[in-house]
Amino acid sequence: MFQCYADVRGTWPVYSSDLPVVPGYGGASRSEELTIKVLCPSNKIGRVIGKGGSSIKGIRQESGERIEVEDPKTNHSECIISVISYESSEDLKSMAVEAVLLLQGKINSEDDDTVTMRLLVPSKVIGCIIGKSGCIINEIRKRTKADIQISKGEKPKFAAGNDELVEVYGQVSNLRDALIQIVLRLRDDVLKDREDIHNASTGVEASYAGGESLPMSSVFRSGHSGAALSYDHRPDAGSGLGLLSSSGYGYGSLSMGDDGYGSLSSRSTPLFSGLPPPSVLEMVIPAHAIGKVIGKGGTNIENIRKISGAAIDIPDFRSSRGDRLAIISGTSEQKRAAENLIQAFIMAA
Repeated sequence: MFQCYADVRGTWPVYSSDLPVVPGYGGASRSEELTIKVLCPSNKIGRVIGKGGSSIKGIRQESGERIEVEDPKTNHSECIISVISYESSEDLKSMAVEAVLLLQGKINSEDDDTVTMRLLVPSKVIGCIIGKSGCIINEIRKRTKADIQISKGEKPKFAAGNDELVEVYGQVSNLRDALIQIVLRLRDDVLKDREDIHNASTGVEASYAGGESLPMSSVFRSGHSGAALSYDHRPDAGSGLGLLSSSGYGYGSLSMGDDGYGSLSSRSTPLFSGLPPPSVLEMVIPAHAIGKVIGKGGTNIENIRKISGAAIDIPDFRSSRGDRLAIISGTSEQKRAAENLIQAFIMAA
């Protein structure tokens, strides 16, 4: 059963990255290094480290990540804590997110109504957080209700020249939602680069009904990565941005935009009643793509069933936007294959 990010304030929803790799089409697990630099006020570093290093040791053990604390400089008001994580497209959750949330709990006081976290992000990847004309960061602000500012000029003097300051401010729950979004976008950017290289070298294609095929390069466009089923990340799809739903729980969320789409784990369906067993994967099919996925007389969905070997049910129930839910069951490989094929039809709609 999937776990979730939780603390005393409640359960933190996590979303899945993009399309999984269909078994047989280059689905070997690959790990990529992701480094998150967290700025910690010098007067709080003692809480993070703990007596005899007990606190930082506990964070390392709980997250399983390598966490390096730079020696605080006497003339600096902050020091850098680096989270070094090896993220794989097969991971069920991002331990980098886990580590950052644990650090946040130590850096910020539980009694504060509003808190601040500051990260250093390399300029070359800051675009995955900002988006075209600021569309992504504006959507994160809107959905999490956190204040997020990005500045190159206001970063600490000791920061690397190519780093930019990302400052998140707000109520604790909102701030944590924003941190999840930011770290997972950085994670997916790392995995996307690796998947782009892999797919370009292998010429992978995802076949679908009607004797046609959709090149994987088109499936993974617009910031899409090939990571697995644990965090529901849907970058720009038309006007839709794939942000987590703060009302969700467990892994997964519904996409937010009118043209968004997403896959959900079996324990993350706040808009649909009833919880299927843990072996079931759910996908939200946007209203505009339902006809494409099902096909004339159900031919497309039937072909998806045959190709993937998965059992796929699409109940008549619709969300307020007209979206429908695909309930997929079978082995992990069958579910992944079915999701990939359904995604291909959604992208082609």
